[in-house]
Amino acid sequence: MENFVLPLLSIVLITGCTAEPSIDVTTYPSTANLDGTVNITWVVKGPALNFQHTAVHYGYEHRPGNFLKTTTPDEAGYPALSDVYNGTSPATFTVSIPVINPGTLYFRAHAIINGAHYWSKEYTSTVKQEQGGQGLSGVQTISS
Repeated sequence: MENFVLPLLSIVLITGCTAEPSIDVTTYPSTANLDGTVNITWVVKGPALNFQHTAVHYGYEHRPGNFLKTTTPDEAGYPALSDVYNGTSPATFTVSIPVINPGTLYFRAHAIINGAHYWSKEYTSTVKQEQGGQGLSGVQTISS
C-alpha cells in the first residue's frame, strides 16, 4: 500500500481585519444661518489602523462623483479644510465650520490611511441670509 502525503491547507481567519476602511458622515444640519456654524460629525470605520489625517473638506461649489482612493484633496477641489485630526480607526470626530457666505455649503469627510484617500459622499447644508447662531436647524442623522 502506498503512502500519500496530502498537503495541509490552513485557513486563518482574523476577525475584523478584512474590512475596507470607509468614511461616513453621521450628523450635519440641513440649514445654517449666515455667520453661524455648521457642526459635522463623521466616523472613520474599518479595522484598527492608524491615520495621520482626517478632516472635512468644504466649499460653495458642487464637486460631483465618487472619489477614488487616489483622489487627493487638491484634485477634489474643495477650497477649505476643517481642523485636521489623527487617530486609530474606528473613531468619531466633530468639527464646527464657520459659514460666511449664503448659498449651499458642500462638504465631504476625508481620511488618509496607509497612503490611500477615503472620502464620504458629498453632503450639503443651505446657508440662509439670517445671521448668527449655530446651524442646528434640520439636523440630519444618518444611520448605517
